[in-house]
Amino acid sequence: MPKKKIAFFLSDFIIGGLEKSFLDFLDIIDRDRYEITVFLPNEDGAWVGRLREKCEVRIFEIMAFKTVLMTELKALHFLGVLKRLFFRILSRYHYGRNYRKSREYLVRSMPVMKEKYDCAVAYQILNLDCVIGCLCCTDAVVKVGWVHGNYGLDEREKIGKRWYHKFDKVFCVSKSAQDYFVARYNALSHKSEVLHNVINPDRIQNLSELKIQDISEDSGIKLVTVGRLSKEKGQNMVPQIAYLLRNDGYDIKWYLIGDGSLREIIENEIKTYKVEDSVFLLGSKDNPYPYIQQCDIYVQTSYTEGWGLTVSEAKILCKPIVTTDAGVMSEQIQSGVNGIIVPDATPEALAAGIEQLILFPQLRNDFETRLAYEKTSASEEIQKFYALMS
Repeated sequence: MPKKKIAFFLSDFIIGGLEKSFLDFLDIIDRDRYEITVFLPNEDGAWVGRLREKCEVRIFEIMAFKTVLMTELKALHFLGVLKRLFFRILSRYHYGRNYRKSREYLVRSMPVMKEKYDCAVAYQILNLDCVIGCLCCTDAVVKVGWVHGNYGLDEREKIGKRWYHKFDKVFCVSKSAQDYFVARYNALSHKSEVLHNVINPDRIQNLSELKIQDISEDSGIKLVTVGRLSKEKGQNMVPQIAYLLRNDGYDIKWYLIGDGSLREIIENEIKTYKVEDSVFLLGSKDNPYPYIQQCDIYVQTSYTEGWGLTVSEAKILCKPIVTTDAGVMSEQIQSGVNGIIVPDATPEALAAGIEQLILFPQLRNDFETRLAYEKTSASEEIQKFYALMS
């Protein structure tokens, strides 16, 4: 039986939770049955090399209009010539007036790819190029959108109302993300389904055993937070939380793994609260798992999350977790049983949650024991994707 062909459209393949989840997805999907092609806008992403090791990668770039016309003429698509010309004119008209509309028409001026696919996936539904590349430039039996969280859906609502109804299926990485999506696109509720991010526990466990930087000998209670340094992730609260804990007499070392637009703000806050010897910005790491493995407590400071991939990874490594609710964590953490969900996304609430685990080591041990008995399996989730093409 020939393999079924699947095309995925993604944006820049940088170091991030979404990209990490996609790599795990590629590890788990049955490659004897499915042939994967990934379309990217460029090869600049830090993890593009890792992606090429797992599947075919092609660059989905805007062609010069002369090339578009020649492509359509060679295929004898005379109506296509007129359509591409029309969209290119509209793109030029909106240039300088409305960037998103200009970009939308520019992508629509691209010809439909010759190769046929069984399924095309806009893996980042908030990215306009991914959406239009999937819906307009790909000949596929089934077309899918993928919602990775609530952040940004409101800003893209106008685009969504023009395009999202064209998807045959919309996967959401959590029940919270699905509820948020359906509240804005109620007519698409019958097309939406929860498909949690798939995780490869063996890969995480193996990578955690590599000794990249030894923090185990550092004094005090070791805290780790992993994620891009951005507003929604809430790491701007960390220096103040560290200050509160230090004021209460606790010796802590807090390692932030990730980089992003919030870095300078956090550096300034570290100086303001005089916690230079307690909070450390380690930057992006290809492999953050040894740090998680060596910490005493994993802390998630997010204001909002689509699923909370790093919390799932910390659970696999049986780490005591303190987290904000972020609209989704109750789907992963049973507060007081296998972790702590604090009542508010504030420095005071997070400090109190961390303090509870510092004061009661037995509670940390209880969380670790319960997490060790939890099973993490991607088989049920991947079946939802297979069902699309059954």
